[in-house]
Amino acid sequence: MALQFHVSPFICSTTPFSSMFPLQGKSAKVVCMRKSVVYASASQSTDSAVKPDVVRRSANYAPNVWNYDDILSLKSVYSEDIYKEKASQLKDEVRQLLVNDSAGTDCLDELVDAIQRLGVAYHFKLEIKSALNSVYINKDQWLDDDLYTASLRFRLLRNSGFDVQPADVFDKFKDENGSLKTCLTDDVKGILSLYEASYLGLEDEDFMDEAKTFTTKHLKDYLKGHTSPLLAEKVEHALELPLHWRTTRLEARWYIDIYEKSEDNMIPAVLDLAKLDFNIVQAIYQAEVVKMTRWWVDLGLNNMKGLNKMDFFRDRLLEHYFWSLGLISEPKFGRFRIDLAKITQTITLLDDIYDVYGSLEELELFTKAVERWNVSAVETLPPYMQVCYLGLLNTNNAIAYETLKEQGVDITPNQKKVWLEQCKLYLVESKWFYEKHTPTLEEYMKVALVTVGAPNMLIHSYILTTEKITKECLDYVESLPSLLYDSSYLARLADDLGTASDEIARGDNPKAIQCYMHEAGVSEEVARQHINYLMHEYWKKVNKAMVAPHPISEPATTAPPNIVRQSHCMYQFGDGHEDDFVHVVVDGENADHRHITPPESGKPMPWELSLVGFVSPMDNTSRCPTLWDMVIASSACYNFVSYHMSNCSTTYVGEENDFSDFAASLEDDFVHVVVDENADNIPHHHRHITPPESGKPMPWELSLVGFVSPMDNTSRCPTLWDIYGYCL
Repeated sequence: MALQFHVSPFICSTTPFSSMFPLQGKSAKVVCMRKSVVYASASQSTDSAVKPDVVRRSANYAPNVWNYDDILSLKSVYSEDIYKEKASQLKDEVRQLLVNDSAGTDCLDELVDAIQRLGVAYHFKLEIKSALNSVYINKDQWLDDDLYTASLRFRLLRNSGFDVQPADVFDKFKDENGSLKTCLTDDVKGILSLYEASYLGLEDEDFMDEAKTFTTKHLKDYLKGHTSPLLAEKVEHALELPLHWRTTRLEARWYIDIYEKSEDNMIPAVLDLAKLDFNIVQAIYQAEVVKMTRWWVDLGLNNMKGLNKMDFFRDRLLEHYFWSLGLISEPKFGRFRIDLAKITQTITLLDDIYDVYGSLEELELFTKAVERWNVSAVETLPPYMQVCYLGLLNTNNAIAYETLKEQGVDITPNQKKVWLEQCKLYLVESKWFYEKHTPTLEEYMKVALVTVGAPNMLIHSYILTTEKITKECLDYVESLPSLLYDSSYLARLADDLGTASDEIARGDNPKAIQCYMHEAGVSEEVARQHINYLMHEYWKKVNKAMVAPHPISEPATTAPPNIVRQSHCMYQFGDGHEDDFVHVVVDGENADHRHITPPESGKPMPWELSLVGFVSPMDNTSRCPTLWDMVIASSACYNFVSYHMSNCSTTYVGEENDFSDFAASLEDDFVHVVVDENADNIPHHHRHITPPESGKPMPWELSLVGFVSPMDNTSRCPTLWDIYGYCL
């Protein structure tokens, strides 16, 4: 039987996810948890041993929505050799396309772009470098480029570190006044390509700023009366966030669907590889999540005997794995992702102690204990801090031990240095709060770019990924060179743009927006415009630093811009890290309101209920996939049954009942909670698996998340469960 790919979901996990977030039934109501400031007396505290006069703040963080027992049971068939063998065959086919010179440079540009956007470029680093070098040295062929090709070529070359200047590529598109020709507006595909290229501009490149303004205006105009749905989808996606600012793995998930619709230049082998690789890599991520979760459960900070429940901090383990995945997604860096998730969870724990829960006296004691970096310092701390302090030491000591064992380098002094610096600046922010001090924007950013945690994460990115740690390189990354400093600056700006309103509402320190409002005497709207301006300017600095020489190499050099991209992803529509919009919608009356709508933008939030395990219809549009699309379930998946049966000489099962029996053998509970008020009218056979060849929607129409998807031509929105639970 021939290899086939389908757009129908089929189970690839044996985990019964219905228990991970229990649905209540039709009487359930919409729950929306909003953080508010709550002050607790000592008797209300989570620690019975605190001083009776301590008044504690509480951020009322939404509780963790994960059942870690179910996470620990994650499995995927895509770890099996049969899929790796097929992927190897597809890689050979794609490799031949890259080394084939007969296609011409224009086609080569598009092929490289597709491979990069589909998330499989890590397989072809040498071939892509050779292909782009061939394009670069044949500059005489650039003369006949149209706007689309010229812009694409510029973006690919500059993003790969080639010395290419705007004048070399774009001068021919200017009029006698030096402005972009107005006739270019008819070429929407070219305008979109130029728009994406403009975000790779450097400081003092005025043309790139002009191109960004010009293309943004005309792309918005195009959306008012477009004629091509696919092109409009691309334009809307780009205007929401440019490609250069997006996390590569999420972009790959979105682009798989787009590429499949692109009939003009879609290459089946490339698409097949992208789908299969997505699932194989996803299986690796799932195994990493299991290891990371086991560490967190064993650490047991939420289940400490002798202490009341420590519920003052955010338990966001999987969100922290999302951060590490956003920084470096290449499969072989699994240890990095697991250890960095541990580090970022620890950062969040300390952040919540310093920001909200601890008294100033306690925070000073904790900072001194970190300076000692010795288990004996635990005696100076109150009980709730003792377990946090020991957790900090134990987590870092375990990482230091593995590093010493593998490389013979003791990184303990470096760990102490980075954590002490962060805690000292946490303490500065706490003193600002108690003194009601509003710093200038400059004063604030010097502190806040460290307390956001980015330098800590980036320094560990070098430690956890480099093949040979050296003192010189450690000194280099600890000095926060431009690449790390400017990326950390941007991460803080993105954080503040998304979280400032909530944090101020609960009484936290002023953020960048409020600092500038106070300093310049301007409105919040003007302050936000200024922060957005700084965002664009600092991206130019990062663009320059990305192509500059460094004593460190990839992936330590790609992690800094990636932390900015991940910050955009997390905070674009609010605080995706804290995710205070926790909705549970199983009520028939609210069945059409399953997505989160932020009050200001009116657009669905980036997480789209992924944390609670279900999706919104979204009319006829597909939402941008989230973190969870990458880790828990895939909607772009390779069809397991089609491939497995064809390669095992097994007769294809065509009867629905037989197919359902097969699915049932995988232990998925086909218990559908139909939330649509017309659920009784849905034909019974639509609630079972339909063989892929029939062209009907396949298995189980969101059975994992508790309800049935619309049985029309709409595209459903994959969620977190998509990532761990099933494939198309």
